[in-house]
Amino acid sequence: MKPCPFCAEEIQDAAIKCRHCGSMLGETAAAAVASRPLASATEAAPAVVTIFKGTPSWKAQFWSVVAAIVLGVGGLCGAPILHLSFGVVWGWALIAGAVALGLGGCWLLYLWAARATLRFLITTRAIDVESGLLSKNIETLQLWRVRDTEFHQTMTDRLLGVSRIRVFSHDVTTPQLLLWGLPGSRSIFEQLQDALEIARRSRNVIGLVE
Repeated sequence: MKPCPFCAEEIQDAAIKCRHCGSMLGETAAAAVASRPLASATEAAPAVVTIFKGTPSWKAQFWSVVAAIVLGVGGLCGAPILHLSFGVVWGWALIAGAVALGLGGCWLLYLWAARATLRFLITTRAIDVESGLLSKNIETLQLWRVRDTEFHQTMTDRLLGVSRIRVFSHDVTTPQLLLWGLPGSRSIFEQLQDALEIARRSRNVIGLVE
């Protein structure tokens, strides 16, 4: 006979289940006990929610886009103006116009590439910044490492409905992160603030300062 480890009642030495309290004994009991914390941890783990996913809006580059278009149009119209109004030889006028048109086109292409090759993924757990055209680079910032955030809109941003969020973190490799070209609503910023609070509480970093 031996005492039950759960209720202390006397049971047979070969028993695998206590007839008094119904508890499982031996390896079966150990397996059951080991499985319970895992199940509860899975149930307690919050689901990861996507706050924003996408590329920056071209509206965040509005004035640069306008300047590039003006430069290109100036190249198209500049050649006859230089020739007729200033007496510049047609050949040189055409070269000057072609250079301006090329610069404007290259500028527009650069602005498009800077936006199209950048992708933001903001979730309730982390911020992922994916960049690259032929190659790919993904930089991840865990929310619990963030120490402060800043919501910013210029007058043009407000008129066009875009915004930018600057993130300050304790991460050595990413002390600052700029999320630009986001929708102008404060909804994304407020959701990010709530997610930061939850992430800090889960890591016990409330009130942590540098």
